[in-house]
Amino acid sequence: MTICSSTISSPKYEPELGVESINFMVSSSDSKWSSLPNCSIHVIVSEDAISLGDAMRDLDGKGLIKNDFILLSAGVVTNMAMKPLLNIHREIMKADKGVVMTLLHRKMKSTHRSKPKNQSTAIVVNSNTHKIIAFDAKPTGKKLNIPLDGLQGEMDIYMDSVDTGIAVCSTSVPPLFSDNFDFTCMNDFIRGIIINEEILGNSIYLHRLVSGYACRVVDFDTFQGVCCDILQRWTYPVAPDMPFGSNPNENLYNMHKNFVYKAANVKTAAGSEIGKSVMIGTNTAISKGVKINASVLGNNCKISPDVTITESHIGNNVTIGMGCSFSRCILTDGTIWDDSAPQIGKLIMNGEVHPIQPPIEGAEDTDSEQGTDFDEIDDDASDEEPGVCGLQDVDFNTFSSEVMESLSRGFRQNVATENLVLEINSSKFAYNMTFKEVTIGISKAVLNIPLKIHPEFYEEFTPRIQWEKMKEVIIKLKTLLAHYITTSESQMDMIQALEEYANDNIHFRPMLMKALHLLYDEDILPEEAILRWHMSPSLYEAGGELRVMVKQLIDWLETPDSDSDE
Repeated sequence: MTICSSTISSPKYEPELGVESINFMVSSSDSKWSSLPNCSIHVIVSEDAISLGDAMRDLDGKGLIKNDFILLSAGVVTNMAMKPLLNIHREIMKADKGVVMTLLHRKMKSTHRSKPKNQSTAIVVNSNTHKIIAFDAKPTGKKLNIPLDGLQGEMDIYMDSVDTGIAVCSTSVPPLFSDNFDFTCMNDFIRGIIINEEILGNSIYLHRLVSGYACRVVDFDTFQGVCCDILQRWTYPVAPDMPFGSNPNENLYNMHKNFVYKAANVKTAAGSEIGKSVMIGTNTAISKGVKINASVLGNNCKISPDVTITESHIGNNVTIGMGCSFSRCILTDGTIWDDSAPQIGKLIMNGEVHPIQPPIEGAEDTDSEQGTDFDEIDDDASDEEPGVCGLQDVDFNTFSSEVMESLSRGFRQNVATENLVLEINSSKFAYNMTFKEVTIGISKAVLNIPLKIHPEFYEEFTPRIQWEKMKEVIIKLKTLLAHYITTSESQMDMIQALEEYANDNIHFRPMLMKALHLLYDEDILPEEAILRWHMSPSLYEAGGELRVMVKQLIDWLETPDSDSDE
């Protein structure tokens, strides 16, 4: 069994849990790892990998995965046995040969200290098999889209499910990432498998944690929460007073009441207050009047009188002057600090002060953002203003040109949709485009195809023929559009791209309503998206005029079904 991961917690116990081989995917060859008995460790350097997708494609290219494996994201802390998870996945495989992954999630209240503030996943599973039917990493409002073919039997809807960063994978997972360059993060992979399940026959299952501890650090809040979980022994035997790793010379801590842990030679003066959930390293001296709560202090630190430390992390060999105050701060090794001004939410490193960024509401699972969660590129982009549809950077223009060439050639030569998707995904990967930029590029390319084929489009054809040519292109490429326009964010991105195109091309304005109507009839754009766009403010000069021009379509969409039937 192989574990592919950037980090793994408490490796000393892994041989006892059924792990025979550990593969660490790292971006630097300077990484060092301890040896473990009865377990081989392989460090795989992938310097160009900046996302889960990159790492999986690299693994596939090197042919390193030979059997089922457990995938752990960086920052996972767990005391769970690995072998039972693999057995659960293999039992599912006996009933469903198409299963490619079993996700391990944990039930967690929204107010839990270890829950990422920017994650609110909605998952729909079959009640009997726990096969995932629908998945939304960023649910909004009170609606959840469920495929019609998934409405079979009883279903469970989980709104309190949190990804632990652990997944059991079949050998087909790396090749699936290689075949789909738009899979950059785990959320991309999950959505892609669910959307294409009927075509590819692949499926994903959910296993909810019943016992044991598993959590993933993705930001400062979860880091602080997991540290408190460890100090309060929710992760036992992963605890400060238990031997860690394979280094016999590591310091062991003595546990005191209120989950206070002290290493050897800790000096605490009379009058100091050590609160709950505190860990203090060896040879650290704490002076009179110091107050410490829910914090970790390293080795050889000197804390002067009347210092207050709350929910903070102090490195080794740190000296803090009299009267200083820290709340939710990190001080790196060797820091010397004597500024008595209160420090809140700061990273203090080499004498420089940097703010610790709070989690961005709506940002996805932190996997691909070079140290943060790469879980959703399109979600970050969707929070931008509509004006980003006018992106004019060089990479975007080059990407748009390549998409235009691919689609126009595909239209003329009847190229299969799956081949066009591969070409577009290759361009997306080459220029590091977000899903928002891909949607914009494809939408505008479709509208430009008639002009590319007929250079005298507006001068040569009457308005009626112009629309017939435009309609022909949309109909022929509707399968491609349906492949990319799958979420509410991408639907709005497409409509805004159409609006910007109409704003910049006056001849297209009379066709905007027809284009929206056709995309609605072909199930590319739902009624809700068109109505939401019409009610939203516009940043374009012709935005008000365009909304008036499509009013007839809006009135028709707002008409009750019974009236429209009459």
